[in-house]
Amino acid sequence: MFKPEELLHLFTSMVEESAETGSDSPSDGNEEKQEHTTQSDTAKEFSRALAKRVEQIEAKYADYDQLKAKLAEYEAQASADSETSKTLEERIAALEQERDTAQAELAHSKLVDQLAHDSGVDKQIISMLAGDGDELESKVKQLAELLKSKQSTGLHTAPTSHSGTKLSAKQLLAQAYNK
Repeated sequence: MFKPEELLHLFTSMVEESAETGSDSPSDGNEEKQEHTTQSDTAKEFSRALAKRVEQIEAKYADYDQLKAKLAEYEAQASADSETSKTLEERIAALEQERDTAQAELAHSKLVDQLAHDSGVDKQIISMLAGDGDELESKVKQLAELLKSKQSTGLHTAPTSHSGTKLSAKQLLAQAYNK
């Protein structure tokens, strides 16, 4: 692509060459001189018009470097905003996962509390069992039945006094030596 200065020079030289060559037909010297002057004036007008247009184009693109710098600045800011956006999206995803985990733990805790209340099995024992929902509920039922069968056979039951209160280890030793 030609630069504006090159175009101006090219057109000027073309016009000057055509003005210098004159006409091909033989005619009176006076007419030839007048025609040469007319062509020269036309070439000058064309050159002025072309120079004026080149100046207009140059003026139009005079702030090109400033616009280019602003574009680079805008692209850098957009890139930084994109990074910030990605960071925020990652943080939101982490918080959502944390929220979901907390909700699941709360639901599990409520289920354990409900099952402990319904079955009479200690919450700590139920919380050690694996599973959720129906699976956990069936395991608690099996455990409750097992514990009831063990209590009815007398295995692993804590000794009690005549009044029905549980005896401490010291009281049990005292009872054993007093008999």
